[in-house]
Amino acid sequence: SFVLMDGTGSPIVATDIFCAGRLTRAVWVTIANGTVYGCGYDGLYNLGLGNTSSTVVLTANASPVQVTKLFPMGVDRTYCLAVKTNNTLVAWGANPKGQIGTNTAAGTDVQNPTAVSGITLSSSVTVTDIVSVGGTLSDGATLILMSDGKVYSAGYAAKGTLGNGTSTDTIVFARVPIDATIT
Repeated sequence: SFVLMDGTGSPIVATDIFCAGRLTRAVWVTIANGTVYGCGYDGLYNLGLGNTSSTVVLTANASPVQVTKLFPMGVDRTYCLAVKTNNTLVAWGANPKGQIGTNTAAGTDVQNPTAVSGITLSSSVTVTDIVSVGGTLSDGATLILMSDGKVYSAGYAAKGTLGNGTSTDTIVFARVPIDATIT
């Protein structure tokens, strides 16, 4: 971990830091209590600050979200998913193909952390990993691996990207049928 200073000079212990490149040029920091802070370019709501204004100061998420894990996603980190401390999964940011899975129309960016649809977490079923698929902002998909071995996907489905048996984009996470036992 590393230490940041708040406006009064008091230390804030950061637990994670993530950086984005080329398009977004943004930084996210989570602190010990799970609050997400961001700075840099926010033109796609990727920082979750509730607006598209860039900021030069680390700023707390607009709807303060206490998270246990933050997943900045996409080739340019244009959207985020996060597991909240109450064990719910939320997402925000660019959503051109529905890849954030919040049941928000494709092409409509999500300004603030919003619950994803189609996945329920519990004390025994948690998120193991989240990956994004696609090389550009316009062809994004998200796949989520759960602790019980199930995989869920949402977003751009061309050429079978979602693994769900169709080439139809989806804005809600759906379970990917896996026809083999993985051990």
